[in-house]
Amino acid sequence: MDIVEQVSVGFAQHTDRPMSAIDAALYYVVSRLQQQQLSGHLEEEVITSSLMGSMSSTFPLSIALFGTGEPQNTECYWAQYRKAKPTGVSQKDFEAVSGADFALVLRLGDDLCRVALFQGKKGEVSRLPGGKINLHRRCDPPKGNIDDPTWRPAQMVALRDAGVAIMDAIDPGVVHTIEHLCWIHYLGYFDKLARAIQMADLGGHLAREETNKTFRINAVELRATDPVFLHVLLAGLGSDKDAARYWLPMTWKQACDHLPALRNLTELYLADESRGSGSIDMQAQPDSVITQVALSRPNGYDPVDAPGAPGRKMGN
Repeated sequence: MDIVEQVSVGFAQHTDRPMSAIDAALYYVVSRLQQQQLSGHLEEEVITSSLMGSMSSTFPLSIALFGTGEPQNTECYWAQYRKAKPTGVSQKDFEAVSGADFALVLRLGDDLCRVALFQGKKGEVSRLPGGKINLHRRCDPPKGNIDDPTWRPAQMVALRDAGVAIMDAIDPGVVHTIEHLCWIHYLGYFDKLARAIQMADLGGHLAREETNKTFRINAVELRATDPVFLHVLLAGLGSDKDAARYWLPMTWKQACDHLPALRNLTELYLADESRGSGSIDMQAQPDSVITQVALSRPNGYDPVDAPGAPGRKMGN
């Protein structure tokens, strides 16, 4: 079975909608991570770096192999914006309070974007079937003084504040709270699967993070209803109903106006399959850009006209 058949068959087991080239890239990278079972052996920073690095390298191959179901060839983009360290913040404190490992922005049309934030955490096996992850991360108080007003907030608090600020800017008529942050996810990396826990379900854990107390553990136990990472990713390219459970929708102008602020918290990645309708504009130059033309294949993938078809075999 070659790589295209593997991805096509595997994707069809998750959803019955047509598969886009970006779908294919996301599915291939995450499924390979699961097969290699890296999560039980590496720290979360290494896993996340491997995940997004693989996505960047797989993106052009997926676009070339799978093409697009549109009636014309389509120009697709993958861009990376590295995290920006605020002036006056030490590298140690910056790493302790940065809110997320990465944000993924999907541009799906002339004026439709979806965004989700992900914070990776190494999973711990517990007596419960699902295991648990430790949500806590905060730098030590200055000189051990927990009442020092310069003590920076916990990572979760910074992430909540950033998420609420973006939602307030997009929809100023609503008072947004943690319950609205279904598009911000903690990823528990386990041996075989990465599971997502939505910040909207972590109100009690956030309350503890807001206290001026020192502690090391603020664990959350996985539930059977917490989705796998791959399901969350693929929902972002699905219907509005499916995406609304895990992603924040916004217009392209809103994305350009408000998402650059996320670079103080996280790496930001943009996947654009909007038929080449506009250039990337995030009020900052991307650190890397991949542009790839997806060939029109309205009747689906045909291995005869695929680039490099004879050499794609991967074994059984």
